[in-house]
Amino acid sequence: MNLRIGTEIMRSDEYTVEASVAGHIGNEFKSANRVSVANSGPTVSLDYDASGTFGELSGSLDLVSSNSGWSGFLNGGVTFSSGVTTSTVRAGFRKVW
Repeated sequence: MNLRIGTEIMRSDEYTVEASVAGHIGNEFKSANRVSVANSGPTVSLDYDASGTFGELSGSLDLVSSNSGWSGFLNGGVTFSSGVTTSTVRAGFRKVW
């Protein structure tokens, strides 16, 4: 299941600021996955247990110039599952010619 909510939080003659939050949650109900690679040598089997609940929460802030063509963003988020939790932060800008 996914949900994203965003809105324009500020507007002027020079720039617009937009913000959003998003969430994703899921569950893998089946047990471990298995793949076997057969070739001229020995067969290699790999197992991966992806069962359980997993999800992601994130937020974004965007600044867009009305006159200069410049825009920028700041994104952050957390991804989680039963065995791993990671976080990310990204920032950037661009110029429209």
